[in-house]
Amino acid sequence: MARPFDPRYEGGYLNDRDSSSDWTDEREAARAYYQLARKRIGLLDPGLMASQCHVLSGIYLMYTLDPLKSWLEFHQAGSMYFLYLKAQAVIEEPSGVTSTLMQPHRRLEQRLYWTILKSECEFRVQLDLAQSDLCKLDYPYLFPSPPTPESPAESPYEIRNKDTSASPSTAGSSRVLSQASSPISREAEQQTWFYYLSEIAVRRIENRMLNAFYKKNFENWSPKSLRSMIRAAEEIEAQLETWHSSLPDVLRVQDLDADQAMDELRYVTHGRILSLRSMLYRPFVYYAIHHGDEAHHSGENDAQRLQDFVTKALNICVEMSNGHAMTYRHHGTWYGLRERLAASMTLLGAGIAGLITLGNIRQSASDGEQIHGNPYRQAILLCIEQLRYWEAEAPADVGRARELLANFITSIG
Repeated sequence: MARPFDPRYEGGYLNDRDSSSDWTDEREAARAYYQLARKRIGLLDPGLMASQCHVLSGIYLMYTLDPLKSWLEFHQAGSMYFLYLKAQAVIEEPSGVTSTLMQPHRRLEQRLYWTILKSECEFRVQLDLAQSDLCKLDYPYLFPSPPTPESPAESPYEIRNKDTSASPSTAGSSRVLSQASSPISREAEQQTWFYYLSEIAVRRIENRMLNAFYKKNFENWSPKSLRSMIRAAEEIEAQLETWHSSLPDVLRVQDLDADQAMDELRYVTHGRILSLRSMLYRPFVYYAIHHGDEAHHSGENDAQRLQDFVTKALNICVEMSNGHAMTYRHHGTWYGLRERLAASMTLLGAGIAGLITLGNIRQSASDGEQIHGNPYRQAILLCIEQLRYWEAEAPADVGRARELLANFITSIG
């Protein structure tokens, strides 16, 4: 279903292409295989295999931009897996069974736990949906156990079990489906493993950010809260920087426009960094729009820090809507649409409030007037084009969002 990964912008607009007319034969074949698999999932007894199947079903539905059905699959996987873990605890505790014989199973259990939990958390950032009882467990493992050194040469059964459960729950999940039937190189497995661990680690940082800035509504982004907002942002910013600096080279992006070797996991990790920073700095744009005149009451230093965060927020909004990988289908496509929409709405709000200019930039020259592109306006136009490309397949709110953005930018002129 996914075309070979290429992050480069296709050049200009998409000439009225849309996702529903691209790769039609491949999507129809995938749908047929999925429908056949769905008929068999209901025959499985609750347990590890059934939970894995529901996870893979959820991943497929994210590829087809059906997030609510996908959430149902992950929720079902979490509920089944919660019952499995409770049953295992009853079986193992009296007998004192641990260790070597159960180690392959234990690795599978750990990876499945973190895959489901992370997927459910991702949904809850976007929508107020219920979470399975998996989050209530006092789970003893902060991270899943790493693969064994000889894991690429393990039996096909072990590879199949391990790869399906260890799939990253975002864009990198496409790799799992091709790995499920054949061994993978040690380098590819290592990169997938590093990505998986980095996502678990940054999930905890994101939870701190959500609790600090988004647990209550925007009324907390008020003049009396500015100093505490700055302090929290600086702490989380430092944590993000530590996380970013610890990433291995196989996940680092030096320059999207350079000739650096690029792949899906590397690109998605870069997008994850931008998304987290955008969420971190966005409250300061809101503050500048609604309470900017009052910032000086907190002191010159606080007013300067506010301006610094606003500048970072606006720059990241532009970088997020850079046109790269606009038509690339992956697990995180729906999340990416919402993130770029949020970035565009942030730019619109800043433009309407007079913090930035969204019109074309005119400059007098000796040979006549010249019109220069505006990076803020261009970012919004690229977002509109991306929403248009996917709206035929996506939930109805994507098309509505595209209409609103287009109307706003047209009214600005």
